[in-house]
Order: sequence, then structure tokens, then C-alpha cells
Amino acid sequence: SAVVAEHLVASPGLTRQRLAARNRIIAGMSHAVIIPEARYRATGWGTKYQVQFGIKAGRPVIILKPQTQDETVWQAYRYFEKEGAYVAETPEEAVELAEELKLSQDTRG
Repeated sequence: SAVVAEHLVASPGLTRQRLAARNRIIAGMSHAVIIPEARYRATGWGTKYQVQFGIKAGRPVIILKPQTQDETVWQAYRYFEKEGAYVAETPEEAVELAEELKLSQDTRG
């Protein structure tokens, strides 16, 4: 086990900047970034940063197709799809896709 952090545990609360830094670390350590659901916002939003960090780190990004009528969820879905995210219908399909993409990266790299 390991604890990975940019800030001491005693540091004051998680600000937006710290959450974005955390997202960068998580994206860099992951085989893929899987987004189960997000809501679109006109200005900075954590999920958008997570996806951008994943793309910059060369990680596949997978978004689940929304199961809601909430338009902000659909806006986020369409945004990430345009950014190049892979689409999965179910969480199980997302995990299978992440494993397949990792295997294809391993054979190329």
C-alpha cells in the first residue's frame, strides 16, 4: 500500500485547485479514465479536468452513456464524446473496454 499526495495531510481543506491536482495524479496513475456520469458546466469543472489530464497522460477516456433525461448530463456526455472519449453502455462494458485498450497499449509500447 502507498499514500500519494502533493500536500501534507494537515493542510487545510480540498480547494478546487487541490482537487484538480488530485485528478492529475489519479489520471497519471490510471490505466484508463472512466467517467460514469458528469454534469456540464460553462466554467471549470472537475470531471473536465480529469478527462484533459487523462488525454495528456495518454490514457483512454471512457464515458458511460447517460441513463437519465438530465440535459446537463447529456451535454457533458456529448462534450466528452467529441473530445475523443470511448462510449460504454454499462459499467461492466467500460471495465472490459479499459482492459482491452490497456492490452493493445501494452502490445504497442
